[in-house]
Amino acid sequence: MTTSSGVQVAGFNSSGNLTLGSTTTAGLPGTINLSDLNAYGATGTVTLSAGVAPGTSGTNSYSYGLALPTSAPSSALLCLESGTPGTTTQLQFTSCANNSPTVSFVSTVSSSTTTTSGTVTSVTPSSVGDLLILTTSIPTSTTKVNSISGTNGTNGTWRLAKVSPTAGSSQRVEEWYSIATSNTAGTVTVTYNATTGSTAELDVSDFTAIGVGSGTSWGLSSSGSVSNSSNSSALNFSGLVPTSNGQLYFGYGNDQNVGLGTGGTCGGTVTSGSTTWQCNVTNGTGSVTNNIIDYDLNAVSASGTYTGAVNLGSSSVNTNSVSSLFTAYISSTAINNSVSTQQGNFNIQSANAGNVTGTLQANVAGTADILDIRWCSY
Repeated sequence: MTTSSGVQVAGFNSSGNLTLGSTTTAGLPGTINLSDLNAYGATGTVTLSAGVAPGTSGTNSYSYGLALPTSAPSSALLCLESGTPGTTTQLQFTSCANNSPTVSFVSTVSSSTTTTSGTVTSVTPSSVGDLLILTTSIPTSTTKVNSISGTNGTNGTWRLAKVSPTAGSSQRVEEWYSIATSNTAGTVTVTYNATTGSTAELDVSDFTAIGVGSGTSWGLSSSGSVSNSSNSSALNFSGLVPTSNGQLYFGYGNDQNVGLGTGGTCGGTVTSGSTTWQCNVTNGTGSVTNNIIDYDLNAVSASGTYTGAVNLGSSSVNTNSVSSLFTAYISSTAINNSVSTQQGNFNIQSANAGNVTGTLQANVAGTADILDIRWCSY
């Protein structure tokens, strides 16, 4: 389809999919409404080609904006979301299975102190919007964290996730979290209400997720603690139930600095299905402070209870642990279908250079437009 002046507006490619605009000529301003093709037994695939500015060539300087339907479908809640990164990414109305993005571990930076304060230096978030988790084990039972501050990328607000007091000969453990404000290296300072006496460990762990940015927030879904004042080779963590898919299970345990011990193993359990547990041995500088962080990067609600568990091998000690479930809220990964206005950025990549593609799927019972495409320039 072309305009009277010969500018291509839309057409069908060799696969029979509707193509909007052109990569070689200027696009046409306006709004295109697509009806629910699924109602007629077909899946609508839309290829978006931004086009070039009038009078220019070779540079795509326009883009399309996506507007969600303003009325919810009659079936269960659907989300508009992108597919798996690294492949031809699709935009789909689905059952919100991926509305929590893929979380990944970046690094843990450790330190230690014997005074009323301690610092963790060179904490460099991988991206703005990363989740930063501070953990500390405190040998003195009456000493606790009084405040936390940070510089550069670590200067966000620090919130308490969970505390577990001293149990037997194990140490008090605390878990705090914040959101990275930049990817510039910063220093995190922890101030205690009193001296730590002997060596206290401090660690800052960085977790990122696909699509994190300045608008990203992380929610604390639930938390718990487990203390054991009897010697055991098991370092146990709380059983927590995810409220949505893609949550991060994070646990920190004090095992009196034995690390994984001799022959120890990482792990955990889940009520149903399978999952992958990972753990790292922390290492506070200036002393032997080897504790454990145990985590699962993709806790899903359908699998039931997630419980971290670390085997300390030949070591048998008193232990103390805290655990939390975190959810990343990233508008660019999924947009819930609702009557409220929402905004999102999708990285839609085609296997063919010069084209931007997306597959749109909606429930057959829907009656409203499933997608509006509007032309705009920046």
